[in-house]
Amino acid sequence: MALVLVTGCNCRSFVDAAYEVDNLFQVHATVRVRSEINGNHVLIVHCKSKDDDLNARYLSYKQQFDWTFKTILFGNTLFWCYMSWRDSNGKLYEGHFDVYDNEEIPCGLLNHCVLEYVADNHHVILNNDSELGKKGEVWVWK
Repeated sequence: MALVLVTGCNCRSFVDAAYEVDNLFQVHATVRVRSEINGNHVLIVHCKSKDDDLNARYLSYKQQFDWTFKTILFGNTLFWCYMSWRDSNGKLYEGHFDVYDNEEIPCGLLNHCVLEYVADNHHVILNNDSELGKKGEVWVWK
């Protein structure tokens, strides 16, 4: 067994540097889903990840649901949502959507971003800053 004695170590600086490197790759992301479905219709939004079930939310016109989480830049975080609503005749419109997939680097190199999805009577659209590169991505109701 060997005993190593380190002298003159500014260990606090070493810990601070490690913390800064860790934060360099940390991303704070917010996902927001907003209902723009006209009329007296309720949008049901149920979002999950492998580790978290955010439970179903019931959104009326102009209401929104959002959550914020931390991940790392090249991690494997994935959130997906099931969304549905019924028209005045009772017809069901629904879809499953990946709303945050870390493998696609949705926040670019930003350390905080907001991914906003707007659901209307025809589709769900990603309504983001163009610097993120995905603005206008559309999913049509089935």
